[in-house]
Amino acid sequence: MSDGLKWMGLHTFDPSMSGGMRGGIAMTAMRGVSAHELLLRLRARPDEIAAPVAYRDFTFGQDVSHLTPCMYGTSGDWAYVLEHNDACTWYEWWFDDEAVVRPRPGEELVCLHPNVSVAPSMLAYAPGDGEVHLVEFGEPIMQGNELDATGKLTALDTGLVTAGAVPPGWPGGGGIPQWREQLDEQHGGLHGLVWQTVGDTLGIRIPRDDVEQGRLPVALLEGPYA
Repeated sequence: MSDGLKWMGLHTFDPSMSGGMRGGIAMTAMRGVSAHELLLRLRARPDEIAAPVAYRDFTFGQDVSHLTPCMYGTSGDWAYVLEHNDACTWYEWWFDDEAVVRPRPGEELVCLHPNVSVAPSMLAYAPGDGEVHLVEFGEPIMQGNELDATGKLTALDTGLVTAGAVPPGWPGGGGIPQWREQLDEQHGGLHGLVWQTVGDTLGIRIPRDDVEQGRLPVALLEGPYA
């Protein structure tokens, strides 16, 4: 059984845990590529991919201390990678022209990058037309001049607005403190609502027990300064 994504957003500000993941999870997911290809494009080491080991069974020695562990899996035709340091390893590159993670036409990408230690939290979405849209949590995906040949951009934007993950009257509509208070009281906060909406709209479900107990396979990612 798989779960939605809201639980990850609800635990954004929790500390990390050993042997599994719950607090501070960041997610990168792509539709149109295999999990193997996604990992290689995120600079994972091929040896871990070739001989998968459960996250909880992997020994993190000094020789890999400069690398970032992740879990990975699939949800339908999505491949996903989860990291637990409240940030995506590749965020320093984002979508520079030379970045291998930049989606090509036909490849859909979504990234939830909590970034709580620095802020703000970011949502990146590419609907498959080769364009990437990067916004802060609490902002709409569509901000006035975007082309949407696929219709997917509108669907996600509508989902976020309808769910209440964008403040009324954005931008400059006032009432933002009251809006955040309402989210905290009724939805567990903005992060839980954004994660839930992304998962529900795009059809991504990830098994909570497997993530928390470290049963998904591990890979090690090389960051931009490794």
